[in-house]
Amino acid sequence: MVSRSIKKSNIKAHVVKVEDIGEISEKGVMLTPALIVDGELMFEGKLPPGDKIDALLKKLSK
Repeated sequence: MVSRSIKKSNIKAHVVKVEDIGEISEKGVMLTPALIVDGELMFEGKLPPGDKIDALLKKLSK
């Protein structure tokens, strides 16, 4: 969903899918799925609607 939003919004970004439980917990994530942008936890424990991801990425790209 994040990759789709990035492509749709023509934003330059690098997406990394982290599956290592140790690395996930180091980031402070208690529930997955989660979205971290520039080290800040944005969503945790559920998939946000695509329009919320779109809006967040547009806001952060300015």
